[in-house]
Amino acid sequence: MTMISVLLLMILGALSGSSHAAGVLPDSLLAIAGETVTFSTTVTPPTTPFLVITWSVKDIHGVVTNIIASTSPNTTLPQYQDRITLFPHTGSLELRNVSLRDAGEFTVTIIPNAEAQQRGNCKLDVYEPISGVVLIPSGTDLLESNNPVSMSCALTSGSRLSFRWLNGSAEITAGGRVKITEGGSKLTLTRVTRYDQGPFRCHVFNVISNGTSDPVDLYISYGPENIRLTTWPSLEYYLEGSDIDLSCSVGSRPPAVFQWSLNGDPLAASEPELRLRNVLDSQSGTYRCQAFNNKTMKSKNRRSTITILAPVSKVEVKTNSTEMLEYSGPVTLSCSSTGTSPSFRWLNGSSEVTESERVQLTEGGAKLTVVNVTRYDLGPFRCHVSNVISNGTSDPVVLSVYFGPENMKLTSSPSQESYDEGSDVDLICSVASGPPPQFRWFRNGDRLSHAGPQLKLVNMHLHHSGNYSCQVLNDKTGRNVTSEPVAVSVKRSEISKVVISASSTDVEELTNWVRLSCSSAGSFPSFVWRNGSSELAAGDRVQIDGKGAVLTVLNVSRYDEGPYTCHVFNNFSNATSPPLKLAVSYGPESVDLRLFPPGEYFEKGSNISLSCSAACRPPALFRWFLNGVLLSRSGPALNLVNVRENQSGNYSCRALNSKTAKYQTTQPSAIFVQSPVSDVTLSSNLTVMFEFGSATMSCSSSGSALSFLWLNGSSAVTAGHRVRLTDGGATLTVVNVTRYDQGPFSCNVSNGVSGQLSRPLHLFVQYGPDSLTIEGPDSVYVGRHATLLCSASSVPTARFSWLFNGNPTGVRAAAYVIASSQHRHAGEYVCTARNAVTGQSATGSHQLAVSDMSDCWASIGIAAAVTAVCLIIIAVAIGLIAFGLKRRKRHSRIYPTLKRGRKSVRVNHSDMYKISTRAPNDRSASALE
Repeated sequence: MTMISVLLLMILGALSGSSHAAGVLPDSLLAIAGETVTFSTTVTPPTTPFLVITWSVKDIHGVVTNIIASTSPNTTLPQYQDRITLFPHTGSLELRNVSLRDAGEFTVTIIPNAEAQQRGNCKLDVYEPISGVVLIPSGTDLLESNNPVSMSCALTSGSRLSFRWLNGSAEITAGGRVKITEGGSKLTLTRVTRYDQGPFRCHVFNVISNGTSDPVDLYISYGPENIRLTTWPSLEYYLEGSDIDLSCSVGSRPPAVFQWSLNGDPLAASEPELRLRNVLDSQSGTYRCQAFNNKTMKSKNRRSTITILAPVSKVEVKTNSTEMLEYSGPVTLSCSSTGTSPSFRWLNGSSEVTESERVQLTEGGAKLTVVNVTRYDLGPFRCHVSNVISNGTSDPVVLSVYFGPENMKLTSSPSQESYDEGSDVDLICSVASGPPPQFRWFRNGDRLSHAGPQLKLVNMHLHHSGNYSCQVLNDKTGRNVTSEPVAVSVKRSEISKVVISASSTDVEELTNWVRLSCSSAGSFPSFVWRNGSSELAAGDRVQIDGKGAVLTVLNVSRYDEGPYTCHVFNNFSNATSPPLKLAVSYGPESVDLRLFPPGEYFEKGSNISLSCSAACRPPALFRWFLNGVLLSRSGPALNLVNVRENQSGNYSCRALNSKTAKYQTTQPSAIFVQSPVSDVTLSSNLTVMFEFGSATMSCSSSGSALSFLWLNGSSAVTAGHRVRLTDGGATLTVVNVTRYDQGPFSCNVSNGVSGQLSRPLHLFVQYGPDSLTIEGPDSVYVGRHATLLCSASSVPTARFSWLFNGNPTGVRAAAYVIASSQHRHAGEYVCTARNAVTGQSATGSHQLAVSDMSDCWASIGIAAAVTAVCLIIIAVAIGLIAFGLKRRKRHSRIYPTLKRGRKSVRVNHSDMYKISTRAPNDRSASALE
């Protein structure tokens, strides 16, 4: 650098504060080491070159260095040679191969020609990219809670670094047992836990780049701890032959080694599960599981007690004797069974046997001794053996204890002083004895052939009288006893005092039964029952028992009322009871409701009678209802006098039987009370209208429950896409009225009692003109008369005007008359029809040709030829028609049923009505739509 350049730079430096232009450079720039950065100014290139441009930099230590000055030639410091380019038109500077030493505040000073100096500052930050990030731990195989560990984060390159530590996806922050030092590049865990296994990563970043180390995992040994021993199934006791699984679980790293023992003796099992199959009671005891960690050199153990029992089986009872005399000595019953820890319980029948003065239980309850056996110790005895897992019961053992006979008693049934001849009596001998004794019977000391505890004397006669006694013998005890005698006296008597007694005389049909008992005095009675004059016999509903003295009637019906009589007789007498009649309640049923006069609709002010009947005993009580609401009137008849409309509704009758408390209600009968139809009036919002307008007609009438039927002439009008019926049918609206909707319209009003038709109403529909036509000749000869007639559909009548060849003619009539045709009359005739009310018009045209008579003869020749051809065609056609008629006539004779009359009628009418052949007041007519 020359002395002049240095001097210039010093002068510029001295003048640097003299002028400043804001925004010449950006406030700051960021550069990557080794890359290129451009300091671009905002100065507009001048028309004449700048006088001087200088660049300087203040480094991070505050030292200012002049980089370059735009002199001739440019003056550049050596350290920037070949690394910078100055752009003289804007003063911008390009810096290449940027290094960390280039960081600092750059200043540009621009001195234009004859303008104020401009100066700008820009701070340059230089960053080196991050690469080669590596995590280096102090160790990876650690014991929990015993060892600290530190990890350092190293990298190959990078500047102005920031560090972030990660355990898995969670960020690690300093605190507690975590320390981060050395600017964040070192992580220390003062005490490791099992949750510090990683993976650990070190993430390094600066403004321009970042990098993450590969993950590092720590192997942290811990345990064993939280040991748990479970048994499946989990029971207090196990049945011999069961399968048992013991499972030992523990928290440990590395996995623990297991050792099993039973009652302190090691078992050949080293897995976490111990499987016991088809166990025996000898395998009962305390099982211990020990877990050992060969890394931490620690162990844990857990115990579980298992009790295995053999089930109870082969329960059997043996006794020293099963037969003995009462009070003769003790009896011993011994119970035996297989099974572990059995418990014994003795049963006598369903009652448990417990120790007492006469009962002894020994040998742990397995032996039962009964001292002085009595008749109540017969059993059956059973031994019930159980343990905590099973139970069993022996077969029953029954003892035979012999006693008696004793407590002997002889009774007669019925017991009375004397018996009528022909009656029956039972002599009953009762005694306490085991086993049952033998019985012998005596009359007046003479032994009878009958044996057994009961002697039946049937149809006794006089010779059956005497003193009867009973003797019993027990062949086991060898003892016998004879009863005191019982006297039986037989007498002969006639039938008398025949009376019927009833279980009830007031019964309900089909729900009750009745029993009639016939009693009488006399010997050898026989019984005959009668209902009225008919003798009764046993059947499905009739039972006769008690030797005929008792009559039972099941499901009593109304036809079982009686009178009942009982006729009693023997070989020498007879008698009949007074008659007995039953009161059988039934019903109500077949309840019937009738109206007079019959019908459904009644005119207001009429009289109506309703009657209700039912089959019932006692006679039914009747209640009346209107629409389900009880009326105050009762009885079989309900008379409605001078009825009003509010008396309309559904009437029903309920019949009630006060005895059976049953009731039945009739189906409701509808009664509609209506005022007659009168004063039917038809009105319209308008009667004169344009076609396709709307018309509304309203029908009013007095009366009630009205129905409306609209008629157009004799056709019924129904709702459709152009017809609306509203207000219950009282209003008719016709939309898009056409010329065919003129009526006459009438309204038929009716209800259930009367009907009336309104006066007709006509609509005057104005339309047109349309369908315009011109009738007249297409050609005429000179001098001949010609008339053109113009017609159109129009209401009111249209007015006509004519144009000839486009010129007004002054003709204002429908007919255009040419009295004597001339060649000047040939041309186009245009007729226009106008409706003054609708404001519409229609136009048509007609061409008229005028020719001379000389043209006629040429036409006649042509016409003659044409006529000849036509005559030939007509002759052929006549022949074909004749042939066809002949064939048809013949065909009709063969097939007469194919004859049909045909008729073609063309009628113009509205598309909104159906032509009905029904009467005007027939409301079933329907619309086409």
